[in-house]
Amino acid sequence: DGRSGFAHLFEHMMFQGSDNVERTQHFELISAAGGWSNASTGRDRTNYFQALPAHQLPVALWLEADRMASLVVDEANFIRERQVVIEEYRQRVANQPYGEALLALQTLPFDYVPYQRPVIGSVEDLNAATVQEVRDFHSTYYLPNNATLVVAGDIDEDLTREMIDDFFSAIPAGDDLPQPEAYTPQAETEAERITIEDPLARVPALLISSIIPPRNHPDSPALALLASILAGGDSS
Repeated sequence: DGRSGFAHLFEHMMFQGSDNVERTQHFELISAAGGWSNASTGRDRTNYFQALPAHQLPVALWLEADRMASLVVDEANFIRERQVVIEEYRQRVANQPYGEALLALQTLPFDYVPYQRPVIGSVEDLNAATVQEVRDFHSTYYLPNNATLVVAGDIDEDLTREMIDDFFSAIPAGDDLPQPEAYTPQAETEAERITIEDPLARVPALLISSIIPPRNHPDSPALALLASILAGGDSS
């Protein structure tokens, strides 16, 4: 549909202020409470997290509720963060040896359209996006009915549930979410080979990707362990 990278864009946008929090103040308040905060985007989720002393939990809950309910999605924030994401693309993909090949490795093997879109997005798609499209994305997906809240640590469970209710219960759940098209994994019968000419690469590289069963398959934990053995650590 000519749009990609919106979730990754919002990984940046979510720190640009809300009704009661100034731009970049999220980090400042968490740091002042003795904690740290960050975020990451994957194919299936964007996660925002903070670690801080247990008695400072209300700070984190209030910040998350405020930006869920009233994130500032204006033209200035959108243009600024879009340029940040485009520069990130240039650094990690366009100007890195094997960058385009690694991106292709994450998208080309899939025959399911949502997974064929790169998580980081593309420069063309980001430049074509409008601030209204970005607002619509936030109002559709950044809602309680599309979020999972996890609180772990030295907490009083009953008191924590009360605080969560206090901070989040007034945020409307929103409409039913758009459902992705149904997907049935297809068994691959033969390998597909492609060649990417990379002017930044000094030596050839061979990249291999294998499609494995979904995460709810009983073989999934064993395959995750195998991937760690083959690709993680000095002995891999």
